[in-house]
Amino acid sequence: MDDLKLIAKSEEEHQKQIQTVKTFIDDIYMEYGLSEGIQHQQMKERLKQEYSTRLRIILKSELNARNKITAIGALAVPVLRYSFGIINWRTEEIKKKKFTGILERC
Repeated sequence: MDDLKLIAKSEEEHQKQIQTVKTFIDDIYMEYGLSEGIQHQQMKERLKQEYSTRLRIILKSELNARNKITAIGALAVPVLRYSFGIINWRTEEIKKKKFTGILERC
């Protein structure tokens, strides 16, 4: 979520909306196992490992090339995509060798 606009008729209604959004965001952080004390690096490693595992399984399967690409988009990529708004990924980490090494091991 990049941008959220709340529109209310009164200040009281606006505060209720803010509280609802805050509750929702807190629930998302709890679902991902994140709190203020967690290390993002540990979560990144777990996500990369899960992505690598799923990618390896797909690439070693007997699917044809088209179905492999579809499976990667449906099963492997979402592991990372859903974390992009929560985990502090640097652009360099995504573009450079951190993920290309995963492909080389498969």
